[in-house]
Amino acid sequence: MEAGSEGRETGDGKRKAGSRQSRISRRGLPAPLRAFASGGVLGMLIWVAGTQIGIGAIPIFRQEHLLLVFGIAGATIGLTRARPLVWAAAFLICAVVVGIGYTPWVESRVRSLARTDPVGRCDAVVVLSSDVWPNGELPSQARLRLLRGIELLHAGHAPQLVLTRLLVREQSAVPASRRQMERLGAAHPIIEVGPVFNTHDEAVVVAKLAGERGWKRVLLVSDPTHMRRAEATFEKQGLAVICAPCPWRRYDPTVSLDSRGRLEAFRDWLHEWIGYEIYRRNGWL
Repeated sequence: MEAGSEGRETGDGKRKAGSRQSRISRRGLPAPLRAFASGGVLGMLIWVAGTQIGIGAIPIFRQEHLLLVFGIAGATIGLTRARPLVWAAAFLICAVVVGIGYTPWVESRVRSLARTDPVGRCDAVVVLSSDVWPNGELPSQARLRLLRGIELLHAGHAPQLVLTRLLVREQSAVPASRRQMERLGAAHPIIEVGPVFNTHDEAVVVAKLAGERGWKRVLLVSDPTHMRRAEATFEKQGLAVICAPCPWRRYDPTVSLDSRGRLEAFRDWLHEWIGYEIYRRNGWL
């Protein structure tokens, strides 16, 4: 009797455990929904990791709402037999992020973009456009370029400043530039040319201005990583330039960088590498 009772209790225990597992299974997410959710999360992870390495340098990836697009695409693929591809893509791009952030591969490459020439007397200082806030003030990148230009003017290397105006901005950088000059106790003529859409447009309008005024050589100011492409583009228009970049802004590749600095440097390098290839194929270099 005791053995039979014990067997019945054991059987009842197994049935109860099975019943609990069945209820848990019924309360869990259905397999298609789990695949949809995991695919969506992986798709968004791919996009976030891509932004860390500068995927926005590729024109087709400059659209808005791409985080949502990647999430929907990943979720949709997650419902198909191709869902291992989403996992593979997420693993691959995360490996690339780690490889860039934790190895010195990018440091020498971003340093090779910089151009700095001995400064001499020129006809004008040309500061390439950056951006203007809606309130008319200059962001940090534009201020660094402008301050470098004013420094060159104050040192007597040129008599006038040339600014380029972006096509996509209604505000002019001239008022903010004049205010900055006044704060520094400087007063130099400012000429604004444009509108321009890219560095090639800037080279064309500045070369036209130089031809009209008989200028032979200008001091060219931009970010260090942009100088290689800018120099080649201006020289293609027949204008002699002296490269005088502004200081490194977010990192300094002349010293060892941390992982965040390397990722930022890689984004700049990728942007310039793609830009250089586009300009070369268009015959602008």
